Amino acid sequence: MSNSKSDLPYGGQFTPTQTDLPQLLGILERNDGDLDSIHAGIKSTFFATKGDPNKLAYNTVWAIQSYGLIDDDGHLTDLGQELCGLSSSPEQLYGRFAQHILLNLKGLDLIQVIQDMEAAGHTINLETIHRELRQRGIEVPSGSMYVSAMRMWLEMAGVFNDRYDVDTHRIEALIGASEEQIEALRGLSEEQRAYLRALALLGGDGPFNSHEIAEYAHNLYGVEFSEKALPKQVLYPLEETGYLSVEKATEGRGAKPHQVTPSEGLESDVLIPILQAIADRANLPFRELLRKSFAEILEEMNSDNTHTKGKALEYLSAYLMRLLDLEFVSWRRRGRESGGAEVDVLVEGKRLIFSRWQIQCKNTDVISNDDVAREVGLVPLLKSSVILVVGAGNISPKAREYAKRILEDTNMHIAFLDGADLEAIAENPVAIVHALNREADRAMKIKKLEI
Repeated sequence: MSNSKSDLPYGGQFTPTQTDLPQLLGILERNDGDLDSIHAGIKSTFFATKGDPNKLAYNTVWAIQSYGLIDDDGHLTDLGQELCGLSSSPEQLYGRFAQHILLNLKGLDLIQVIQDMEAAGHTINLETIHRELRQRGIEVPSGSMYVSAMRMWLEMAGVFNDRYDVDTHRIEALIGASEEQIEALRGLSEEQRAYLRALALLGGDGPFNSHEIAEYAHNLYGVEFSEKALPKQVLYPLEETGYLSVEKATEGRGAKPHQVTPSEGLESDVLIPILQAIADRANLPFRELLRKSFAEILEEMNSDNTHTKGKALEYLSAYLMRLLDLEFVSWRRRGRESGGAEVDVLVEGKRLIFSRWQIQCKNTDVISNDDVAREVGLVPLLKSSVILVVGAGNISPKAREYAKRILEDTNMHIAFLDGADLEAIAENPVAIVHALNREADRAMKIKKLEI
């Protein structure tokens, strides 16, 4: 089993030629939540007479977790349950799985690389594909089966007619976007892509202040935007893709902000895949996550029902993950396990530099120094670089003072969002940038070196 870092899902032994998908889903459904039984079922069904059956079965378990069919505990994810329901219809089954691969697992990136190499007349094989992926910032271990496995699953859905012959019409049918739209997105500049993804992450109907979105995108992705040139370089080209509309600023001196309104296509093509990925990895109901507004989450946090309060904290964590464009790693304490009082989640980001975040959401009146101390105590185990403590109420002076001492003595970053911050985010999601910049400024002053 490879431990190398990869941006594509692990594919060892999880291929159509080795693990028949309907049979595999039957094993997962019968043994839902029982990893030992899942391993035993895979071993006896697919690898009983091959090589090292134990290792091959373990590799397969890791692969189906990597592809998002089951979680770390062996429970079927929402995607896994959906695929189980399609097992009797192979065309729908492989089509839905391919859609997931294309939208959530960098399948479209793989397609783009292969098409670009073909257009340039380059030799296409695993070695050259790996090299081209890495040149584009997509990590894949050399000599691995990651690309081969993904290509084979996409071939089962008709995405590839032959080994590397792409059927663009089939992709259009699977993801609901035309070849022209896909090409338009591929042709976007770094600034345009960052702006469009930031707009999608905000959610909501808008309209939004164009300068605020640019500030948000800058903070997330480190991309620089020119206020004066923003309409010509970013807004109007994106309007041509059909993903947003732009209302010109009123006449006057200076670079006035335009009003930007996202289209329905932005939600279906960009936002929904983001939310689906969060839901699959965090094992949250996708439809609820899609419908839930931040204001509704805050309202449900005040419910008298502890289950409702606990679920609201989970959705709060997911919403913050989305706004910060971070990837879910694991839950540590879920809201329903703490009577709706708190939830802890581990997330990661790899924009500019790698960071691992511990996010603690507390549905209490006050965040205490004990709450912060508990998170700090987990840092050596979790190897985190950022602690974000989110409270529905206030941050106690003792909690602030404790965080200050940690900031002074370590390279760790501790940030707080209080109830007022959450209300501001509900009013305007871009407020999260201002809140976290405030926390960063505070940390910088504390950590300032006297040289």
